[in-house]
Amino acid sequence: MFNKKNFFQDLNITELVFFGFFLRIIFLIFLPQTFGDTETFTRIGEEIFSLKIIYSEIHMPGYGVWIKIFNILTNSEFGFVLGDILVSSLSIYIIYLISNEIFNDLNVAKISALIFAIYPFSIFYSISGLTETLFVFLFFSGILMLYKEKILNASVFFVLSIYVKSTADLISPFIIITFCIFLKRFNIKKTLLFL
Repeated sequence: MFNKKNFFQDLNITELVFFGFFLRIIFLIFLPQTFGDTETFTRIGEEIFSLKIIYSEIHMPGYGVWIKIFNILTNSEFGFVLGDILVSSLSIYIIYLISNEIFNDLNVAKISALIFAIYPFSIFYSISGLTETLFVFLFFSGILMLYKEKILNASVFFVLSIYVKSTADLISPFIIITFCIFLKRFNIKKTLLFL
């Protein structure tokens, strides 16, 4: 008979991360995705590394740099998809750590990680060559650093996430301020030092 409590107690986070990784690889093999934005970001990466002017007013440069670096490392024009799958798999672990920090319960952390591992949009974006996977990894890493009281590291992750996708540019300072004042009970002067 299936016992939910024993299942989650026996579930190893390393196995869960590898499960998420292989699930994404399977979807990449059978349902590969391509989008026009991927071509734009690839061009942006080429322009940056060629020291040319970027000809996109609406795209941030971070993902283009990410694409170029992973393509160089893998010696392939699609190496960045492997990078996205790796980052998406690492995000499973980041969510596990954040959940454990918030709830102080390993079973809740494992359930949270499992949900992200099988979440269809997480899988879809990891194989699509779009900014969301890298953005989520960087943004959640920033939140994890806040919980670990490494405010400077959190700020670096938030800034990097903004270079990938600008949706967090206005909210990141508010997240840091809210976290410092209301959750960690820092005084205003100490909080403003981190901005």
